[in-house]
Amino acid sequence: NSFCTLLVARPSTTAMAHLQGYHSQMPQQATQPQQHMGAQPHQQAYHPQQQQPQPYSPSAPQAPAQPQQQPAEAPFQPAAHPQYAQQPAAAAPGSSHGTSPVSSHGGPMPPQPYAPQQQPQQHQQTPQPQGIQIQLPDDVPGLRWTFKTYPNTGKPKKRDASQWGPPTPEMVVPLAAMYTPLHDPAASGTNSDDAAQQDKRVPVIQVGTQQELPKCNNCHAHLNAHARCDFRAQFWMCPGCLARNPLPPNVTDESHPAVARPTVEYELSRESAADTPPVFIFVVDVCIASEELEALKEALLRSLDWLPPHALVGVVSFGHGVTLWEPGFDDLNKCYAFRGNRSYSKQELLQFLGLPASALAAGTPTQQQQPQQQQQQQGVNTGPVSGRFLVPLEEAEFTITSVIEGLQVDPFTPPPRQRALRATGAALELAVSLIELAGGPARGGKVMLFTGGPCTRGPGAIVAVDKGEMIRSHRDLLDGAAPLHEKATEFFNGLEARLSDARVALDAVTMSLDQIGLLEMRACVDNTGGTMICGDSFTTQMFTDSFRRALLRAKLREDEGPMSDAPGCGFGAHIKVFTSSDTRVCGAIGPCRARHGPNAAATAQAQGDNRYISPIKVGVSDTTQWVASAVDAASTFTVVFDTEAEGAEAGSFIEPSSGQRRFVQFVMTYTTITGARRVRITSAAMPVARTPESSLYSQAGAFDQAAAAAVVSRMAVDIMERHENRSIDLTRRWIDRILVRFVKKYGSYRVNDPNSLRLASCFSLFPVFLFNLRRSEYFMVLNISPDETTFKRHYLRREPCDHCLLMIQPAVESYDMYSETATPVPLDSESIKRENVLLMDAFFNVAVLRGSTVEEWRKAGYQDKPEYASFKSLLERPERDAEAILSTRVPYPRYTNCDQHGSQARHVLTRLNPSVSHHSGVADSRSFSAAHKGPVSEVIYTDDASIQRFMTTLKQAAVTPETS
Repeated sequence: NSFCTLLVARPSTTAMAHLQGYHSQMPQQATQPQQHMGAQPHQQAYHPQQQQPQPYSPSAPQAPAQPQQQPAEAPFQPAAHPQYAQQPAAAAPGSSHGTSPVSSHGGPMPPQPYAPQQQPQQHQQTPQPQGIQIQLPDDVPGLRWTFKTYPNTGKPKKRDASQWGPPTPEMVVPLAAMYTPLHDPAASGTNSDDAAQQDKRVPVIQVGTQQELPKCNNCHAHLNAHARCDFRAQFWMCPGCLARNPLPPNVTDESHPAVARPTVEYELSRESAADTPPVFIFVVDVCIASEELEALKEALLRSLDWLPPHALVGVVSFGHGVTLWEPGFDDLNKCYAFRGNRSYSKQELLQFLGLPASALAAGTPTQQQQPQQQQQQQGVNTGPVSGRFLVPLEEAEFTITSVIEGLQVDPFTPPPRQRALRATGAALELAVSLIELAGGPARGGKVMLFTGGPCTRGPGAIVAVDKGEMIRSHRDLLDGAAPLHEKATEFFNGLEARLSDARVALDAVTMSLDQIGLLEMRACVDNTGGTMICGDSFTTQMFTDSFRRALLRAKLREDEGPMSDAPGCGFGAHIKVFTSSDTRVCGAIGPCRARHGPNAAATAQAQGDNRYISPIKVGVSDTTQWVASAVDAASTFTVVFDTEAEGAEAGSFIEPSSGQRRFVQFVMTYTTITGARRVRITSAAMPVARTPESSLYSQAGAFDQAAAAAVVSRMAVDIMERHENRSIDLTRRWIDRILVRFVKKYGSYRVNDPNSLRLASCFSLFPVFLFNLRRSEYFMVLNISPDETTFKRHYLRREPCDHCLLMIQPAVESYDMYSETATPVPLDSESIKRENVLLMDAFFNVAVLRGSTVEEWRKAGYQDKPEYASFKSLLERPERDAEAILSTRVPYPRYTNCDQHGSQARHVLTRLNPSVSHHSGVADSRSFSAAHKGPVSEVIYTDDASIQRFMTTLKQAAVTPETS
């Protein structure tokens, strides 16, 4: 059999960008036992008394086996394609099946250097057809494209009849972009020179109002680096619609940032909203244990140092009822108590809080649109709510601290067989109403929920008080046995619309061993740009570090860190996409909602934007404008495009004109933490491919396998969430259809001959990514709660591409005593060796797994003996690298330090490919070692199909002709 080896390399421990390489071998090559760099694997049976660790000596390392002569690899043939069976482990120098890793994509991740004896062979690529020469565009910071060139096509001859997924385009993978608007190019650089870092930063240009921005008079796209400029005649040609427009007087040459940089930012000096500071409201659950509440209060008091001084802060606590605190009252801690089993209208709140009737109209559009000068005359605290319930932090920090310190556990203790009465929904609704009554323009900010259990009372309740009634599971949702789920979801969906209108995001911080209702309130968090943080207890490091890093990453204070001039967050974000006439928008997937809500399609038609909207619907569709109440440096939006030409015949190809380029521009308008209104513009242009044939895209960098896998993963999650997990099996089949058509499109083979299948190296990783997606927790809902599924899908929908890739396919590195550096190894059960230590990074989980021999040596205390310093280093190096990951990851991962046969090893074994299982005909790992005459691997007891079996089925399906 021929094999493919998956290598996942980490360029650095701080920059968590992972590079995947894949390699294929010819069928006639025989498999030899592998060896690591300079390592001599033990062949005899394991005896702790006979196998003591040998000290590592850099001057005299153990000599590796002499490399054998490698057979020459046959060049890539159009009628040949490598098999997809995954090789269990990385080949050693001298083995007859040497590896040939390749770059997974042409993105910003550099290739990992190899040791001299591990230099990869270079695959011979398919020669490009004569006359097809194409220059790929440069990478734009903050943008990751699935393709760097894409053709204009007609409608496919055969569309998918399934309702569970969008139709598959002719290129199988759609043209899509992973857009991270607040990505800071200087922060991701490795150059420590201040001047060089300053050059990488996004330039900020001062203008008066948004009407003064240089725009195209026809399509309203902004002046950009891809426009043709005539500085003598003072005009520029829009790359989107080819219309001529006058140049601004201050743009006199090519050095101006507006025409020299792919990303530029304008600050609107006369539209700033400095008099409307952001709002932060703490919504605190007091139905938790006293030690939990004390730890939570300590974290809240510490968080006051991370909030902007001019921010308005409020406090709401809830248990069986809801308590609204008035920090504007200095004499004592004054509060208002509300019942938790009902909702309160704004008129009732006015009466209970003693507010004037004029406060009800304070947030109307008429008042929000009043002139800026009149708003400045009113001041910040003239509203009936501001100054009493929402107070500036710098003016009332002592009172706010006193209110938080005075929070007590809810005195209504539930009986032993009943859950605590918790009015979560009523408390959140009161917080939103408070912001709506604050008056003035939409302020922006966050409602931060801290809870330790499910909502059991009032609006939004998800479970009854009686513990005899179990909280809903995935099976209950499928069977319709969750009576409170639909009503609670409807309540929180209505709350989400009110949050978006107020430009306020919801952060849900939940620390409980039970579910709390994240599934029902996911729209409030996902669609507003909020963040989910989940854990077991408020006393754990997972909560404290995750909460602290989430606030520090947003750079809420102006003086935080050397990168303070680069905004870490924004409020009231409005995103709009402009495209050329040959490109239309299918939709967006990410932490956003349509700007005009349910009326997005009608509004787009009225504004004339429907010509840029595709009939194919993906994610938030029927619009080219989206809003997010809050964005941060990690907020990433996936925008999917359609290149089908209207009126073209099915299956036809629209040949582009000479020099035609596809133009896409992303424009985000947002408010910084200081109140400045900014417009960030990112423009990209790519050549339109002159042929849909796969030979063009096999050149290096044309297809980004990692970005394509992340886009397809987000599309799959969006499909499943729209149908409440009732379409998991059908979504899995949708992915299978994509895989089969992908291999048919980009592979070369002889009909009905699976062994003839060949795939270029720049496409070979994509099927492996989707295989690991199919067996990840995003599809495996057995023994996992709906809240945990919602939590992990939340981050897949909002994190950058590299982080999404870790969620789909964890990175695994192996450590031994014969090498000072870690070695990337396959995500496979055969990567577990007795004398090695593995480090697995799965984004949400970081695990260090020691082999059985290493664990015996550790228990024997060899690491404490000076002559075994190399063994002590073996134990410290993976833990040190794991700590580097834990110190920067948001949210804080669950850390596991275990041995090969320990109970916690299941966190690693569940993610590994079961190439050696009980179906392999071996009873245990020692039997496998004796049969293969090599190092011991781990036998995984599972009925899941291995990647070898999966790829065999995929090859057979790909070479079988489709029936009409």
